[in-house]
Order: sequence, then C-alpha cells, then structure tokens
Amino acid sequence: MIEEPTRLIHDDPEFASLAAASNNDGPSSAEVDKALALATRTAMTSPRTSWRWFGASLAVGIAVIGTSVIGLVGMPGAAPARDAAVRTSVVTAPAPNTPAAETLVETPVMTVSVDDLASAPSAPPAADLSARTSQARAAAPAVVARSGSPEAQNESAKTSLDSRSDTELGRTDAGSSTFAEEFALVSAARSALGRGDVPACMRAVDRYGERFRSGMFAQEIEVIRIEALAASGERARAHADAERFLAANARSPYADRVRSLLERTSH
Repeated sequence: MIEEPTRLIHDDPEFASLAAASNNDGPSSAEVDKALALATRTAMTSPRTSWRWFGASLAVGIAVIGTSVIGLVGMPGAAPARDAAVRTSVVTAPAPNTPAAETLVETPVMTVSVDDLASAPSAPPAADLSARTSQARAAAPAVVARSGSPEAQNESAKTSLDSRSDTELGRTDAGSSTFAEEFALVSAARSALGRGDVPACMRAVDRYGERFRSGMFAQEIEVIRIEALAASGERARAHADAERFLAANARSPYADRVRSLLERTSH
C-alpha cells in the first residue's frame, strides 16, 4: 500500500499558522458581495464611462484581496495585525467618487431644408414683356433710317461695283476664249476680198455674223461686207448700208473709211 506524502501544513507549524490566519482574517463573503454590488452599480450608471470605472474598481478590489493574502503569507507574526488594518481601511474607505460623465461634443450634421433653397427665377411679368416688345419695335425704324446713311450707300455702291466687275470679267474671259476664231474669220474675209474672191469673202462674213453677232470685230466685218457689196456691183445696197453704219457709229475708227466708200458709191 502506497503511503501519501506528508502535507506541509502538518510538518511546518509556521505555515500552519499562516494558513489558519488566511482562513480566519480574509474578507468575509458579505464584504465580497458588497464590493461586487458597488461595481455593478457603477457599471450601470453610464454605458461608456462606467465600464472603465467598473474595471478600475474591480482591479482595486482584486489587488486589495491579493495584497492581503500575500501579506499574510510573506509576513508571519505581524502579518495578521497589518492585514486587519488593510482590510479595515478597505472596508471603511468610501467608494471613489464617480467622475462626471464625459461631455460628448458632437459636430452637428449640416442639413439643407427645401425652404432654404433659392427659388426658381420667375417668368417676367406680362407688362415687362410688352414694354420690351414696344422698345424693339421703336428701334426698328431707326435701323431702317440708318440704312440710308452715307456708309450704307457706299457699301451698296461697292457691292454693285464688285458685281459689275465680276460680270465684265466673265465677258472678257468669254471674249478671250473666242478671239482666235473671230480673228480667223475676219482674216479670211479680208484676204478673200483682197484677191477679188467676193463669194469666199461673203461666206466668211456670214459665218462671223452667225457665230459672233456682237463680237469684238463686228464693226470691221460690217465694213468688209459693204466693200464686198460694192465690189460685186451692188452699189446702191452698199451705199445704203454705208449710210446706216455712219448713223449708228459716227465716231467709229472705221467712219472715215466708210465715208470714202460712200462717196465712191454715190455716183
């Protein structure tokens, strides 16, 4: 049969006295319940601050109890008296004052009400609209009157001149494109008349009249035709055409030439 080891409480009288003092001098169950009730009330005062104070109170209670036990174990003889003093001070000491609840400063959330919004711009009154319309109508004649100013007339004249210049330029381009053909017909009629070929001359003259009735050589081709008539023996017809030519073109470069022809056909 195995023997159990001898316990230290039975072998060491001093340890036995310390254990007995711990059992007799420790805080009673009533005191422990009082400390726990105090901690519970402190925890219920504020959900944010009381937990911290509850933890502190609980820690203080545990520290006091532990200190009493350690003091009993580490200090034989005088330990019971000091532990009693500590226990008495703990029991009779007033509960720590609960600090004032921390004032929480919360920044107000900026809110906007519908009433704070700027109202939509209202439509202009009918009277203002009518007045503006009247002003616009009154300003219209002034604009029309200014159109007769010298600046407006100059602008109109410039526009007309530009348009006329473009038209004349178009005519010049058209004349330049037909110059070669006109000159060829006039040269053919003159050459035929010079060699006495009146039919060939008249064909060239008629061709020119069909193609270029208002051509650049219209006066010269008419004079050649009158000369061809006189050369063919149609003197009366040539004389009448010569008078008609001088009446229409008195200052023509061919006027002297036609007058000479008119004198020759008058007899």
